[in-house]
Amino acid sequence: MTKYSSDLNGFNNKCSIYKRDVSDNGKIRIHGIYYINGILMKFYLNSQTTGALFLFRGQISIISPANGQILQSKGINRKNKIDDLKKKNSKVLERLGQYEGFNAMSELYVNTSKDDEIKAHIDRSALSLFAKFEPTIHIVQKEMGVVAKYTATAAATLYLEEFLSKEYGKYSYKTISSKRCSIRRVAAFVSSVSMGSETQALLKAYARKHSRSAIQDLRTAKCFWDFCRKKHVYDVENPLDMYFENTVTYKRTVDPKEAIRKSSELTCLPTEIERNLKQNITSNISNGENMGLLLVNECGLPSKIACKHIWKEVIYNSAVDYVAITIQKDDTASATHDYTRPLTPFAADVLTKRYRLLQNLYTDEQLREMPIVSTKNNPEKPLDHKVLTNLCRTALIQAGIDQNNLITVSSKVYGAGIRLLLRNIKYRLEHHCGLSTDPAAVRFLLQKTMNDTTAESYRSFTCPEGQTYLYNALKRDTRFIEKPESATDEEFIKEITPDGKIEYTIMPEAPDKLTSFKAKLLVKPGGRVEITGLQEVTCSTKKVVEKNKHTRITIEPD
Repeated sequence: MTKYSSDLNGFNNKCSIYKRDVSDNGKIRIHGIYYINGILMKFYLNSQTTGALFLFRGQISIISPANGQILQSKGINRKNKIDDLKKKNSKVLERLGQYEGFNAMSELYVNTSKDDEIKAHIDRSALSLFAKFEPTIHIVQKEMGVVAKYTATAAATLYLEEFLSKEYGKYSYKTISSKRCSIRRVAAFVSSVSMGSETQALLKAYARKHSRSAIQDLRTAKCFWDFCRKKHVYDVENPLDMYFENTVTYKRTVDPKEAIRKSSELTCLPTEIERNLKQNITSNISNGENMGLLLVNECGLPSKIACKHIWKEVIYNSAVDYVAITIQKDDTASATHDYTRPLTPFAADVLTKRYRLLQNLYTDEQLREMPIVSTKNNPEKPLDHKVLTNLCRTALIQAGIDQNNLITVSSKVYGAGIRLLLRNIKYRLEHHCGLSTDPAAVRFLLQKTMNDTTAESYRSFTCPEGQTYLYNALKRDTRFIEKPESATDEEFIKEITPDGKIEYTIMPEAPDKLTSFKAKLLVKPGGRVEITGLQEVTCSTKKVVEKNKHTRITIEPD
C-alpha cells in the first residue's frame, strides 16, 4: 500500500538524521534533522560540564519551507506572542522585526546518554513544537501555493492523545486503550489516501476485513475524524458520516413530542405562496436585497454564500441558451470544489434584468467586482448575511404564509424562513424537476459533497454535457410559466426547420414520468429519420418498403 511522505514521521523517515560526534576534549555533540509531515526540523544537543543539572542541553527548531531559515511565527502564533510581550511591558515591542522570540523553536534538556531515550525525548519535543506552530506552517504553505495533505496515521501521531484526553479522560484505562487501538487500526488501513478523501469503497473494505470490530472501530474513528476536521487537518465533509448514513442503521431514542413537531414542519411551499414570492421578486428588481432572496429560493444557496457572490461570477454565454453561476468552495485539506451550475429560467431572467438595470449606472468593468446581493439603496455595498436571513422570513410572511409555519422544532424563529426555502428547493428538484431518481444531481445542485468521486458510476456535472443535463432538468418546472391556450392540449409540436426538415417534439405528461409514444412515418426514397431525447431514448423500429419505393417506418416503445 503506497504511503504519503507525510506518513513517515520522525526517525522512521529515511531523510531524518541522528549523529553523535565526540571532540578531542571529550565533549559530545548530538545533532541532526527531523521530519514531520514533510516539514524539516533541526536539532542539536551539547554535553554539559560536570555538576550541571542536565547531561545534555540544546535546541530544536522548525525550518521554513519558504526560505530555509528558522520559521518566524505568523497569524495567531505571532498575535499570542505580541500579547504576551504587552502583558510584560517588554521593550522588545519597539523593535519587533526579526525578533528571535518569534522563532519556531524550543529548548531541549536531556538527562540520559542512551540514544534510544534521547530520540524518544526529541520525538516528544518535535511533536509538541509542530502542534504549537501548526497555524504558522499552514500560512506559509498557503503563501507558497502548497496544500498539505495529512494521512490518518499522521493525524493520529499529532492529535490522538489530545483527542483521547478530551473525549475519554474520565473513562478507565482499559476503555481508553480500546479506543486508541480502534483509531489506529482504521488509520493504518486508510492511510493510502489523505485524510478526508477516504472513499466509501475503502471504508466498506475495512468493514469486510474487520467484521467483528468494524462498527465500533468506525464509530470511534468518526469522532476522531470530526476532531481533526475542527483542527483543519481537512475541510470537507466527514466521509464516515456518509458511510453510516448509507450503510449502517441503528436504533436511537426519539422524543415523541419533537417528532410530532418536526412532522408538522412544511417540506415545501404551497403553490400560491411560491407564486406570490416570485411576483414580489420580479416587481422589485431595483432592490438589491431581493437578489439574495432569489439566490436562496432558486439556487439553494445559504445566506453567507449568497452574499459573497459578485457579478463576474454570473456567466452569460451566447453559445448556450442558459445563464450559469460560478459556485466554488475552498478547503484547507483538498482542492477547490466547483459547483458551477445553470440557473433556473426564472432566476436567469431576473438576474439579466437586474444587470441591464445596473448598466445604466455603471460600466461592465465596474460591475464585475460589485456584489449581486446588495443593500436596498446602494448597489456597491454587499448585504449582510444576517439581514438576508431575516429578509427570507419577512418575504414569506408578505407572500401570505402562516407564521406558525415559521417556527422551528426548537421553537426558535430566527432562520426558520431560510430553512423552509432550502427545503422547498430540494423538494422542487426532486418532484417538479424529476430528479428524485438522481440523488447525485440533487446533491450537486445543493452544493453537497458527492458520495464517491472515485467510483465507476461517478459522473461530472461541470462538463458541458453535465451542465446541459442539469439545465434540461431545471426547466421542467413549468408551473409558473404562462402557456398559450391553443397549446395546452397538444401532445406534440410540429416545426419545419430552415433547411426543410420536419421536426416533431413529443410533449411529456409529467417531468418525473416516462413518456412513451407510437408513430408511423412514410419516408421518401433517400430520406432519413432521426430520434433523439434530452435524457435517454429506447425504442424498436420496423420498416417496410412500399411498391413506390417509399419506406413505411413504425416506431414503438421497447
